[in-house]
Amino acid sequence: MGGPNVESYYQTALTANGVGYSYWDLSADPTFPLSMLTAHKKVVWFTGNAFPGPVMPYESQLAAFLDGGGRLFLSGQDILDQSAGTTPFVHNYLHINWDGSEAQNDKATAAVHGVGGNPVTNGIGADSVLECVGTQESMMQTINSTRPGGYVGFVGVPHGVSLDLGQFFYTHVHLHGGPAPVRRYLPELIKLVLDGKINPGKVFDLNLPLDQVAEGYLAMDERRAIKTLLRPNGTR
Repeated sequence: MGGPNVESYYQTALTANGVGYSYWDLSADPTFPLSMLTAHKKVVWFTGNAFPGPVMPYESQLAAFLDGGGRLFLSGQDILDQSAGTTPFVHNYLHINWDGSEAQNDKATAAVHGVGGNPVTNGIGADSVLECVGTQESMMQTINSTRPGGYVGFVGVPHGVSLDLGQFFYTHVHLHGGPAPVRRYLPELIKLVLDGKINPGKVFDLNLPLDQVAEGYLAMDERRAIKTLLRPNGTR
């Protein structure tokens, strides 16, 4: 939608990984049909430097796409600038609570420049990285995002994960893991919830009655839900 033109980077990455895709240029044709979205399961939406509110004209289509189980990767600058950051779509689908009262622009920022190579941290590498899923892909992404001598902590239950110990030998990356000590933090977390200081409900994107617990686990396994909230009284 706006400069700079980086479509080639996305296209090169998709092609290199053997992923077929379709392409739509909103700057050339801003009338975007919902059928184009629903024909795909995953959408990369890049807005460039367009502002203000580059997504606002398409929020209803994106909401319908996500309601149908689609996955959206949204990238750009000033996407939520000014009133664009307070719409129902932003609150209910992107789960952002900004109310428009805080100044967004003209704040001093620190620029960090990395060395090319690492696809996640651009060669810098993080001091400590937490792995919370337990799959082979997430474990390798975590390890590859850690700087030499850094620390990896995994709390995701490993399933089907195999590791090359040589990678740790030459990078001096530390690996620690195990079940999270839930009881240690539970009283404090419950108090924060009851006091209204944190809202754990944002991670729950599927509500089901208790007798549909199997469907809840299936939805999470198939990535149709992040976390399922089970209600004993059967209400949604």
